[in-house]
Amino acid sequence: MIKMKNKMPELEYIRTSSIKEDHLYGDVHAYEGEKKVAGCGFKIDLEGIAELGYYRVEMLWVSDEKQGTGLSLKVARAALQYLQECAKEYSWPLKSVVASVLKEDSAVKRILKKLGINEVIEETKDGLIYQLDFEDEEKK
Repeated sequence: MIKMKNKMPELEYIRTSSIKEDHLYGDVHAYEGEKKVAGCGFKIDLEGIAELGYYRVEMLWVSDEKQGTGLSLKVARAALQYLQECAKEYSWPLKSVVASVLKEDSAVKRILKKLGINEVIEETKDGLIYQLDFEDEEKK
């Protein structure tokens, strides 16, 4: 008898970033072979870093071609990791980040909740503001 595992193929993550008008835009796309299967994008307000002492992040979108497989969660985690790497590269403070999400964007809200980010600190006319706390890696 031959046993076969239902294993998801390895994903390759392609990361891109660009700076436009005092904002850093970052995207992470997950590929299964040649096919793009998931993605996540964010925007960081670079001006706010100097003014506020922390940086404001907007998770702009999350997409997943294979609903129910957890791909969107994986790519969102990869995007947060990419965000942390960008912060280190630019020497930004990592302890706290503010993320804003459009009220009607339930996919992004669901992903943030799965990532353990569910503390809404402010509700604006445009969206919900969440507090993200990154662990201080120097304490480890």
